[in-house]
Amino acid sequence: MWIVPKQSKWSANQRIQIPEALTAILICWYSGEGGHDDETVAVHLVKNARAAKQWIACDCLGADVPPPLMSVALLSDIDTYYLRRLTGTGRPEHRSDCPFFREQAMLRQRSAVAYDTVIAHPEGYFSVLTPEVEKLAQMPVGDMTDSRARRAATPRLARLLWRLMERAHVNTVPPVGNLRTGNEPSIQAEFDALKRGARGLEVAPGIELTRTLFYYAGAYHSEQIFAKLRALARNWPEDHAPQAFMLLYTAQVHGHDLHIRGFAPIHVANRVQCLSSQVGPVSGPFLSLVVIGDPPETHGYTAVRAYAQPIFSGRRFIPVGSDTERDLLERLFTLQNQLVRDGTVLRITKPLFDDMTDAGFVRADMIVETQRKDGVVTRFALVIRSHDDAAPVPTAIDRIGHLILVTDEALARGSVEAQIIAFTQSARCL
Repeated sequence: MWIVPKQSKWSANQRIQIPEALTAILICWYSGEGGHDDETVAVHLVKNARAAKQWIACDCLGADVPPPLMSVALLSDIDTYYLRRLTGTGRPEHRSDCPFFREQAMLRQRSAVAYDTVIAHPEGYFSVLTPEVEKLAQMPVGDMTDSRARRAATPRLARLLWRLMERAHVNTVPPVGNLRTGNEPSIQAEFDALKRGARGLEVAPGIELTRTLFYYAGAYHSEQIFAKLRALARNWPEDHAPQAFMLLYTAQVHGHDLHIRGFAPIHVANRVQCLSSQVGPVSGPFLSLVVIGDPPETHGYTAVRAYAQPIFSGRRFIPVGSDTERDLLERLFTLQNQLVRDGTVLRITKPLFDDMTDAGFVRADMIVETQRKDGVVTRFALVIRSHDDAAPVPTAIDRIGHLILVTDEALARGSVEAQIIAFTQSARCL
């Protein structure tokens, strides 16, 4: 096998031979059969190739013909590198008996294993980047299919954003007349809440998140963020990677680009992660969390990764998982104003993490609480399903509250609001 320059025409004098022993390690890692030391060595090799803008060429077709090529890619949601086979018209393909004929083992296992549905709060510091990425690519102890593959369902960057949104309470809608600011909701009020939520969090020991968190794209384009990060990096704790964050109201997301009104797009080194890529299209706007770092392949600070969370609107940063959820929220706001005239208040919560019940972890799509003027409180667990969705409702969902199944048809009929009103009126005072 060889290392060759990217985009170069095949030439024997441009290739660098990979030693036979290192080739064997690379094959073990690619096939998922290597141990901890094999993976560490292989990831170090491919990481250096990526930083030097090089490809890996396979010799399975012989030394005298153009070889099959592989590029090094970063699987950002699980923090590790992998080899991506370059295929297409005119490109040589691996022999069918070549170890590289099939995609890499970690990708096969990742797509074959059902994702872990439990979404837990992120542990440790408010950080994503690490000093040595290859350490994160170490083969986990035990069955590989029980670790990185399933963990990819909820990227750490997403869970950090959700943690911040939960601390800021932007995922809740208080009763009418009890808004966070005492006034109508606004983009300024939502960002003020997020700033309060960031207090007390640390990116690294002694480095508060509030010192490295920016809220407008101009700070990136003017390189203000880079200057601040370079200054902080001089005294950054040795075992932690310097990193800063941007929290941006984003109109649109396209591939690697975040589109912010009034500014040039922000290009992210890795493809922007968002809910749309996991469950189908969800329209904007978005609240995007961007991490700024200095990866070896960029030779300078840049936007390394981003997660774009669909939100209800620019005045309410309530996370949504589908356009149906937006429709549901609109109807709940109307119901909220309707009930308050009769002395009943209604609170809405969008759960971001799983609740622990006596029957295990469970998470509703929306939680609604009503309180009558006589003090009786009724709780509802709303679960959204499309009319053709066969996914079962979690068995422990009734531990949260009265179950209401939400479909597009139910919303059209107004049955969701009718059930909330009926249960609220019939609830007995204890």
